[in-house]
Amino acid sequence: MHKSARFQEERIKWRAADIELFFLPSYSPELSSIEPLWRDVKQHRMRCLSRDSLLDLKRDVDAVLTEKARSLIAINFQTETA
Repeated sequence: MHKSARFQEERIKWRAADIELFFLPSYSPELSSIEPLWRDVKQHRMRCLSRDSLLDLKRDVDAVLTEKARSLIAINFQTETA
């Protein structure tokens, strides 16, 4: 938790305005909506585990993410027009 004097002063003001802070653990993937996407990319779409160069890895990740974005857009479009 933040302990600085300024933060504590602001926190008092936030509580008076009915604003409450919730502190999350430093690593909480179950609370992140991006984690299922990364899991799919890493476990299902990036079959090859090694690359000859960092540039090859970047190209593969870019291609996979572009394809994933296209599929998500297509699914979203289908649900909107249905």
